Amino acid sequence: MKTFSFRLEKVLEWRQTRFEQERTTLLRLIAESADLNRQLQELRQSRYVAQQRTSTFGATNGAELAVLSTFLGVIDKRQKKLIQLKNEQRLRVAAQQRRVIEERRRVELLEKLKQRCLKLWVAELNHELESFAAEMKLLRSLWQKTIQEVNAASTSIQNTVLERRR
Repeated sequence: MKTFSFRLEKVLEWRQTRFEQERTTLLRLIAESADLNRQLQELRQSRYVAQQRTSTFGATNGAELAVLSTFLGVIDKRQKKLIQLKNEQRLRVAAQQRRVIEERRRVELLEKLKQRCLKLWVAELNHELESFAAEMKLLRSLWQKTIQEVNAASTSIQNTVLERRR
């Protein structure tokens, strides 16, 4: 019997490659999300430090208050932008997670199909081996019977030859 080969092996390999690509993309998006969270945390920390310094040391004049107000305004604007980017990134991550799950499902379906085909192939191979073993058993018994017949004929011939010599 021929060796096992899964006729969709190339498709399975391609699907596995697609799954790995989608998973890599997901990991990149998650890393980008973590970076956005880090930036947002840094902004919140900067805002907190600026407010603490102002309340601790107090503003001495209007110019310092104006600079602080401008600084806090820039931080608030940047913080809103980061929150918006973070929300958009969350949507991209969720969509990518769905793609990864779908690709994994496709790979698993092909792997299950491959396993079914392998089980059928093994069953056919076992059937062929059983048939071969039965044929070998039959041939062996025929061979032994033939040897017995040849031995019996040989003995009969030897007896006939011995009787004629007497």
